[in-house]
Amino acid sequence: MFPSRFAFLCAAALPWLGAGTALEAEPAPSAGERLHAVADFADRQATGVTVSSDGRVFVCFPRWSPNLAMSVGEVYPDGTLQPFPNERWNEWEPGTDDPNRFVCVQSVVVAPDGRLFALDPASPFMEGVVERGARLFGFNLDERVPDGAYGFPDDIAPKNSYLNDVRFDPGMTHAYITDSGTGALVVLDLESGESRRVLAQHSSTQAEDVTPVIGGRPFVVSETGETPKIHADGIAISEDGETLFFHALTAYHLYAIPTAKLKDFSLSEDELAAAVRDLGETHVTDGMHRGTAALGGADAILHTALEKDAITAWSPGTGAMSTVLQDPRLIWPDTLAVGPDGSLFITAAQIHNAPRFNEGENRRIHPYVLWRLAPGEEF
Repeated sequence: MFPSRFAFLCAAALPWLGAGTALEAEPAPSAGERLHAVADFADRQATGVTVSSDGRVFVCFPRWSPNLAMSVGEVYPDGTLQPFPNERWNEWEPGTDDPNRFVCVQSVVVAPDGRLFALDPASPFMEGVVERGARLFGFNLDERVPDGAYGFPDDIAPKNSYLNDVRFDPGMTHAYITDSGTGALVVLDLESGESRRVLAQHSSTQAEDVTPVIGGRPFVVSETGETPKIHADGIAISEDGETLFFHALTAYHLYAIPTAKLKDFSLSEDELAAAVRDLGETHVTDGMHRGTAALGGADAILHTALEKDAITAWSPGTGAMSTVLQDPRLIWPDTLAVGPDGSLFITAAQIHNAPRFNEGENRRIHPYVLWRLAPGEEF
């Protein structure tokens, strides 16, 4: 079905999810040929994807598995994958004290200024932030060299945090980051390097008391029967940069806050909490992205709808949700990215298929695939 050229990069199963032998991929049912496979990652679990203005595609693989050979890669037009910016940046091992190596990259985003940013929560195997701390790395894409790095001290990214995703305002003055480990937002002043942790423990950044049904099964830890509490995760910013949208993963509500409030570091937690708006019920979602004219409208917020194997669009005008695409091949759609031609790129992380959530059975289907919804097709 797909080439196996990435076999030499494959990592073992996630230890905290449990080991096992994954299922082989079966031919997927037709969805009007809406989805196209961009790359085959074999048994390596990609979470993040981003696309530059000239169509270059980048993905990341968090260090949830031992012997990970690559954290950030560039996907070439023929589907091959090369480490970015080079192999050395991708060669971290426990005990390595090198600020110029990735530890556990969860998200990659091409910012409005054209730089590629890699968000590294520095929590390998989700066992806690390592001593050197979480970081946000910037890279010049043309020269493939570092261009900006920001570290987060313990009070911003504490030991049990997991910085998950990041967005930038259009003027590149601030970055906004979700913490899915404990539930909070992190606001970073890109000019001064100062950061602030806000809305920690606020209801808007916390998982709700719900049990999603994903892939036809309740999403619970088999050993305890409890639903994982995955806090603030999905994040998006309005086209004018004035509104930040965010969503806990195991939750159904979408929230928003004016970015002007977040940028004002003099405001108290109570003042920030008062500025948060509950936008109502949406979906259990992992990744979010601002829409386009063809994808729900320019002001829409796209959601990965985990319980529906779908991508949906939330309208800020009406609060209504519409389905952009639903397809059984979107097995835990994780991250969304829009290419310069309007293509929608989607990673499928299959998190719920791990043994930890299936009484020891590994239900993950190989290969992990990066999908692309071509532009100009009917949704």
